[in-house]
Amino acid sequence: MSDTLHHVPQNSPWPLSVASGILMAGFGTLPLLYGLPVGWIMLIMGAFLFFLGLGGWMVSQAKEQIAQVAGTAHHEAPGASKWFVAFLIVSEVFLFGALFAAYFFLHDRDILKTQSFLHFFTHQGEILHVVGPVVYLNTILLVSSSFTLHFAEHLLKHGKLLGFRILLGVTVVLGLLFMGGQVVEYINFIQEGITWDKGPYLTLFFTITAIHGLHVTAGALILGSMFAGSFFGQFSPQHHSSLSVVSIYWHFVDVVWLFLLATLYFRLL
Repeated sequence: MSDTLHHVPQNSPWPLSVASGILMAGFGTLPLLYGLPVGWIMLIMGAFLFFLGLGGWMVSQAKEQIAQVAGTAHHEAPGASKWFVAFLIVSEVFLFGALFAAYFFLHDRDILKTQSFLHFFTHQGEILHVVGPVVYLNTILLVSSSFTLHFAEHLLKHGKLLGFRILLGVTVVLGLLFMGGQVVEYINFIQEGITWDKGPYLTLFFTITAIHGLHVTAGALILGSMFAGSFFGQFSPQHHSSLSVVSIYWHFVDVVWLFLLATLYFRLL
């Protein structure tokens, strides 16, 4: 069967749970700005709904893909996943575009030396001093993960399942190591007294890096579920469209990191 036909999944509540979790967590940040503890409750509940939905979604998708490879799945439509990933990337571009637009707005205000933004790039120098080599290591890890995922997909298309599993597993490990590096980064910030409420630059820095980190975490979890599913017949050389979709998403997240690195860390743009 051609890979240009994709199984249309059954109705599922899990995407609604994921979206609700993101929405609740997002609104939970507003009370926190005013020191209200209800914000933490909303954040925790939002995170619970998000990861519950993400886990259930991955399990249901894996079962459907295993059935598709086994030839027991029906109801297919041409090229559906291409549209899905296009909508996903467009929405992500708008999300990060809005955040970086705020950054460039503050950049211009700093150039004008208005009083409220005098310390905008002073904090930037502090961040580069605190993170040290961690940011370089994280960049190597994330960029390398794009290559390992690309070649994993290439091996799968050519029927080399062992090499595919090895490189996919390496990609997951690299993604988790990146997140570990970001945790170390945040711990160093806290120890140095650098927090998100210390100025407009730091607020943007922690907002953008945290949102990007959530994207990496979600991608690593999805790739991890695919790695596990590969041992149960989730993929074949003819059926790998879901991996291709996640691969595009992962490469996009890597590109965002490089742009983030050039702007927030090194102020090259």
